[in-house]
Amino acid sequence: MALMMRLINRLIDYIYPSSIYCISCGNIIDESRNYSLCNDCFRKFKWINERTCINCGKILSESNNGTLCYDCQYNKHEFDGGFACVQYGSVEKQLIFKLKYAKRTYIARVIAEIMYDRMLIEDIDYDIVIPVPIHRSKNRSRGFNQAELIAKYFCKNSNKIYYKNIANRISNTIPLKTMDPAERKLNLINAFNLTEKGKSLVNGKKILIIDDIYTTGATIDSLSEKLRAAGVNKIYFLVFAIGGDLIRE
Repeated sequence: MALMMRLINRLIDYIYPSSIYCISCGNIIDESRNYSLCNDCFRKFKWINERTCINCGKILSESNNGTLCYDCQYNKHEFDGGFACVQYGSVEKQLIFKLKYAKRTYIARVIAEIMYDRMLIEDIDYDIVIPVPIHRSKNRSRGFNQAELIAKYFCKNSNKIYYKNIANRISNTIPLKTMDPAERKLNLINAFNLTEKGKSLVNGKKILIIDDIYTTGATIDSLSEKLRAAGVNKIYFLVFAIGGDLIRE
């Protein structure tokens, strides 16, 4: 299965080279375009601005005059800081869906480049990069873990240490998109564990968790709890897209 996926991915890369076609709309571009996006698509993305939550990195809404998003004002999270590249909207969702469900794995390279550039402006230090793991059954059906692909390319750019076998997803949880924040948190209780090798590697270290999307933080929190128990010093996360600053009813 893994060999077949590699062959399929190489074929897709050959048919849809990201230096010729916009990775979002598919229009022809030249190699000078930033992140393989045409000008129209680049403008449509809601890039993270300077008014972001100091805790999770969400863009603060116009009604929010504070320094924390509404979610972080009322909910305690297990991480020390979060960073994102874009706000999760329709065009951002479409790009992620192409990666995850249309198996356009070359998009992971571009997303990793965007995420690497995002971290260049942040003054934080981290030792190890960890992708959020997916359950083995989902890995078999999809053929890859998008967070793992992004983390691999991110580390090629950043020269950081990348480990994919530190954590496992031991619970094949129900898809989170239909749940409210409380249901997501319950759904992810004990969803992850750390390998014995992973526990020894992360003890005393500063960790950067990589994923594609952050909404309520339930996934990052669940994984962070296990990392804290293993003696991790600092936990940060980096995602491509992040949810909006919404007031929870």
